[in-house]
Amino acid sequence: MNRKILATILFILLAYVAEAQNFGHEFGGHVGDYTLAYMLARFFGLFLVVVGLMAFIRNDQEDYFDQLVESKEFLFITGLITVMLGAIVVALNNTWKFEWRLLITILGWVTFLKGTMMLIFPGLSVSIWRKLSVKPWVLLTSGALSFIIGIYLVWIGFRLR
Repeated sequence: MNRKILATILFILLAYVAEAQNFGHEFGGHVGDYTLAYMLARFFGLFLVVVGLMAFIRNDQEDYFDQLVESKEFLFITGLITVMLGAIVVALNNTWKFEWRLLITILGWVTFLKGTMMLIFPGLSVSIWRKLSVKPWVLLTSGALSFIIGIYLVWIGFRLR
């Protein structure tokens, strides 16, 4: 991935965070922590719905990802982006109360730790991927879980009550 693409991704992420700061005032949502949590619920919800659907609709993913993890550059760039996304989520929503925002916090920390592992222990990351990717039930289970969590977060984030 070249520097222009990485710079564009970083710019989009920073613009998204900057927009999150004004969200409550423009849309009359809850002010403060809840405003950011609703935006993060939308982000994670939509992302997880798409990832969950991909796991069910496209069953040729293992070969594609097996080829990608062979690239050290791919692991490095993906690790950087993953750490950055996780850090942004944790910085904006680090709530440990037993409510729906806890799910956002857990997703942020898991994302951050996954990216950290990809950067610090790339060989271990590839090894884990290879062990899990050969089991079809892992892809289907993770896809179903992603879809269910995604639907719940979309429901919360867009206030579909």
